[in-house]
Amino acid sequence: MKTNKTSDIIIISEEQVKKLARVHDPHCVSIFIPVGRAGKDIDDKHPQLRLKNILKSVRNELHEFGLSEKEVQEYLQPLSTLLDEVHFWRNQSDGLAFFLSKKGFEYYSLPIDFKEYYYIDEHFYLRLVLPMLFNDGRFFILSFNIEQIKLYEASKYTISEIRIDDLVPQRPEDVVGYDYEQKNLQSRPDKSGQMKNATHGHGAGKDDKDAEIKVFMQAVNDGLMKILNDQQIPLILVTEGQYKGEFENIFDYNFLKNDYVGLNPKNIDVFTLHELAWEKMKAYFYKNLDEKKSAFKDKMATGYTSEDIYDILPASLDGQVEALFIRNDFEQFGIYDHANRALRVDNEHSFNNSSLINLAAVHVFLNGGAVYQLEADEMPVPANELSALYRFVNPTSAFKIK
Repeated sequence: MKTNKTSDIIIISEEQVKKLARVHDPHCVSIFIPVGRAGKDIDDKHPQLRLKNILKSVRNELHEFGLSEKEVQEYLQPLSTLLDEVHFWRNQSDGLAFFLSKKGFEYYSLPIDFKEYYYIDEHFYLRLVLPMLFNDGRFFILSFNIEQIKLYEASKYTISEIRIDDLVPQRPEDVVGYDYEQKNLQSRPDKSGQMKNATHGHGAGKDDKDAEIKVFMQAVNDGLMKILNDQQIPLILVTEGQYKGEFENIFDYNFLKNDYVGLNPKNIDVFTLHELAWEKMKAYFYKNLDEKKSAFKDKMATGYTSEDIYDILPASLDGQVEALFIRNDFEQFGIYDHANRALRVDNEHSFNNSSLINLAAVHVFLNGGAVYQLEADEMPVPANELSALYRFVNPTSAFKIK
């Protein structure tokens, strides 16, 4: 499907995450800050202040790694430059993720409300962006009112408008001509409250108008099918109830969802539209998570599941993990010796250890498994902080180092 997309809220892909995951370099810097889409936070430059404060801590830590002041300033220059770019800060989503290494600098505007966080290691901290790739399946949103038609491609975290103006009529008069516009004007009340040139008796005027709206809807369908005809992606309709039934009768797309968002989308901003549509769609996409959680519960105590980081980490690197469930607020640091399959777990983060949870999550993702980051009550077993469902049983647990 070739489309001209506009108004992108988020641009990040699985391939881009894989590219970041392949970076291994001394002093890879990952920074996450909340931004907010608009309002007082932006006006008061709170996001810039957050980044500025984090950069102070990053500078200190890079000095601890042995870099000189000049080396630190040159290394962090791409981040420092952004602090004074006013336009940059006014065109963001909920959060910003920055990734800096000697091999390059990248940043992503993401619709995730991050907590302030930074991480320096020989690899990037990607755990926080992985939710973008799971349980956020792709779907279409069709915003329909009698004065404007819009089509969006969306997921849990993204929404992009698809340009359809050249294929889809936007108003009934685009199809039935000036006659519809005149009838619409004539049917409006005058200053006394009486209908202008109202047709009495059998409602012929209304019948004509309804028939012309059906012709318009058919033309909308024909235009949309030129875009959607080879797609197998669910579509949810946002429109007033009076149009839903007729649209379902006319629309030829086989993946129209039965449920819909029942309101006039004319004065709804794109963020609210996205939230309302995802609320209707999320059960459909969470089905896969529910199936993985059920499989985990069914296979407990069979060797196909684990809650132990000493088992899960080597299994993640070996491609053994089918699904990894992580409690959102859980973190674990330590050192893993891959050659000797030896793992040391530490009580806190230091400049000479790494996030074991990030390491596990990234390798599960790279090996084709699913990574779910959940609240405690969403975990397969709420008491667990970390759980894994295995594809196969392979007794390769790591040795514990005290």
